[in-house]
Amino acid sequence: MDRVYDALKSQLRALDPAPLQEHVRDTFERAKKAIHSLDPSALVNGVRGVTDKIAQKLSAIDLNVITSELSGTAADVRAVLAGLDPRPTIAALESLAADVKAVVLALRPSDLLAELREPLDTGKAIVMAFDPASLREPLQKTFEGIQAVIAKIDVGVVLQPLVDKLEELRDALEAALKRTEKAFNAMLAAIPL
Repeated sequence: MDRVYDALKSQLRALDPAPLQEHVRDTFERAKKAIHSLDPSALVNGVRGVTDKIAQKLSAIDLNVITSELSGTAADVRAVLAGLDPRPTIAALESLAADVKAVVLALRPSDLLAELREPLDTGKAIVMAFDPASLREPLQKTFEGIQAVIAKIDVGVVLQPLVDKLEELRDALEAALKRTEKAFNAMLAAIPL
């Protein structure tokens, strides 16, 4: 460690501070000239112009208008928040629920259900006795009869009036297009070139 210290010390003793002083002096002189050549009035005038514009814009703002608008908005928000209070709604629902409970208890649903037991058992017995397979044969015969009737229908006879009307409309359209073509060609021929 002593060797490193001795080597560093010998290098520092050999260092000549004159060139470094010269360089620092030149840099200082250049910086001094640059600072003396600055004209702060241009900067001050620029800042003054910006502050004047900001002051003009701020003076155009009427704080009373903003305050009155915010007061109205605040009142509206308070009214909405008061309307969101769930306590009156809950009280009304509790009253309604109590009324419904009283009506249900007055009906005595257990008595009504006991009276419905017999018709329900009858309906259940009817449903259990129903056999869809018993309907198969009559429905099959009906379907075969309908198929036979449909097979005998000549669709061409039924659709012939429609076909005739469509052909008539096609012929009328073709004639109208020919008249339009003829008139268009006549119009083109009448244009002087």
